[in-house]
Amino acid sequence: MWILLFLITSWSIFAFITNHQRQSLLIITFLATGGFQLLPIHWFWSPVLLVKPYDYAYVAMGAIFLMRSRDLGKIVAQEFLTKFAVLYMGLLLLILVSSVAVFSYSPVQSLQSARVFFWPAFLLLFLLVERPVLERFVSTLYPIVILLSLLYLTQPITGKTIINPSGEYFNPYLGSTDIKRFLSTPDFLIFFLLLAYHRLWSFEGKSLAIRLGHWLAFVVLSSVQIVSLTRSAILGMVAALLYLSKRLVNPVFLVLFLSATTVSVAVAYSTSTAIEHRVDDSLKDISSIFEGRFLSLNAAKDGTLSFRIAHVNERLNHVLDSARRWPFGLGFVHEDSTLAQSLGFKIGIPSPFTGRAIQVDSGDIAWSVVIIKTGLAGLGMLLAFLISSFFLVGNTNNKAAVVYRGGLIYFVVTSFFSSNLVSPNVMLPLMLFLALALRSKEEPSAMRQQRLEPVAAGRNVSGAFAGAQQGHFANSVVKSQ
Repeated sequence: MWILLFLITSWSIFAFITNHQRQSLLIITFLATGGFQLLPIHWFWSPVLLVKPYDYAYVAMGAIFLMRSRDLGKIVAQEFLTKFAVLYMGLLLLILVSSVAVFSYSPVQSLQSARVFFWPAFLLLFLLVERPVLERFVSTLYPIVILLSLLYLTQPITGKTIINPSGEYFNPYLGSTDIKRFLSTPDFLIFFLLLAYHRLWSFEGKSLAIRLGHWLAFVVLSSVQIVSLTRSAILGMVAALLYLSKRLVNPVFLVLFLSATTVSVAVAYSTSTAIEHRVDDSLKDISSIFEGRFLSLNAAKDGTLSFRIAHVNERLNHVLDSARRWPFGLGFVHEDSTLAQSLGFKIGIPSPFTGRAIQVDSGDIAWSVVIIKTGLAGLGMLLAFLISSFFLVGNTNNKAAVVYRGGLIYFVVTSFFSSNLVSPNVMLPLMLFLALALRSKEEPSAMRQQRLEPVAAGRNVSGAFAGAQQGHFANSVVKSQ
């Protein structure tokens, strides 16, 4: 299987350099997301250190960056956020070198531990592509995400795992009920949900069929979040929709919508034992935090949120205990390394192999991994990059910018309950819509330049002929619009 994947990776590189960029982006996304989350993860194992789906995407991007190094240099020189992304990845490379040269970690293990942090490379890849190609690529992804969402919604009915079919992506039961919770939703879900919502309230499409299509897409995509019964995903979705609503929806309608939502939640709580259980657990989490029980070593028993806060607290205190660990933390230490086994962290999910708490990796909260492996320097750079991107993508009239900001709000909310920030396949959609927002912001100036160039050329011709030429070029530009 890995030989076929290598051939597919090679084809993505060839397609990009021969100006079939949308095809190339589709293949790279297919690789990075594990066949759009439909292929088992073990299919991507190879004997040459490529063991995760996004490893193949990194290889393709590395080759493209080498072949398009001049274009890449221009993009980095022109866009502030790309400079920030390069600086952040430069810091990661420095930590990687230090992990091997100073901390004496295994080079292979350090590289495996570090690669999940290099997702800003996707931003550079997408910015190598012009705006029309990015927009066509997003249009191509739209029906794919709808199909994945429909497949997801069949899972609770059939009891079969379809999205990420590796087995560990669902919770076999929910509390005292026998309801299966399928935890892995489509990677692109939130952005296309927000895109459908934006299209809905900005009245894109005049025909009734198109309007009904926007409604249907929004209902399908939002249903996935609700059916997952993942509290953080629902909370993040509500926060992102409220952000968009502030810019799209009449305030009176928004109040009515929120009131109706509140009534619906109350009815669901009173009629569904599963929802009642999830809400009660949430209230228990909140109360345990106010009571300070997250500081206890028994925080895992107090509730999910208290456990995650305790997890971050323990790792952060370990880094702050020594000034030598402040800049880079412990570096890119691997979970299987000798150092990791001697750390002695008490809070964490028990390892199925050792029975003790998992030390440096966690699927529950990304911030613990960021702090322990990149220290305060890596944490500060990551926060600065994300915060800067929120304010630098354009104004609220830019649809791509508003959708990106809504998606970023969602990612920030869910980052306290997941490993998204250290999951390249999940961060790829974030970088795609960031690139699209930046391209949308730049487009007006590019169009103005196209208008000015013919006029400037006309001025170089003297006399009446110059005036005629100028008018000719101006008319040509108008027709081309």
